[in-house]
Amino acid sequence: MGATNMLASASQVAANFERLGMVAATSDPFAITRNKESPNGLRGVSMNTMRITFPGGAKVAAQFRNHEIVTDQPADRGGEGTAMSPFDVFLASIGTCSGYFIAEFCRARGIPCNELELTQTWTRNAETKLIDRVNLQVHLPPTFPTKYEKALLRAAETCSVHRHLIDPPEVCVTAGYGTGVEVETTTCEGDR
Repeated sequence: MGATNMLASASQVAANFERLGMVAATSDPFAITRNKESPNGLRGVSMNTMRITFPGGAKVAAQFRNHEIVTDQPADRGGEGTAMSPFDVFLASIGTCSGYFIAEFCRARGIPCNELELTQTWTRNAETKLIDRVNLQVHLPPTFPTKYEKALLRAAETCSVHRHLIDPPEVCVTAGYGTGVEVETTTCEGDR
């Protein structure tokens, strides 16, 4: 089986990993507010709002559109180990997003992708303990046309998760009571 490597920029990933979260921000910073008009006491959900709920224990769930992801922590971190941790889901989003663009590239050219496979590995900085490099290795079957190898890697790099690691959004967390108009605390510099 042939293999071709696609590497995320280590310095860019290392600089931005900790800043990224699983909460999709609305046009305003994500805010936790209590509102008696909504069933869970949260403001209404729009197309760019993800609801985060707490089903119990160390589980945290994210609802978006008609889907839900429930995360958990391993037993040694206070969870039950029933699901991936939030960070595991974050890492999986890198590989699955690139995988989607690889599959679309192949489908557009009539290349079967059922024999393709990706392996994702990462390394941590010994000092900071943060991930400093993510490697995606695309395993190509012998029948894969060699003329498309470089183009396939370019397609994988168009993944929006990869692009957000290179140019990350600011993640703001605010808290307030009532309608959410008054903000008592925030993590964003410009909002203090």
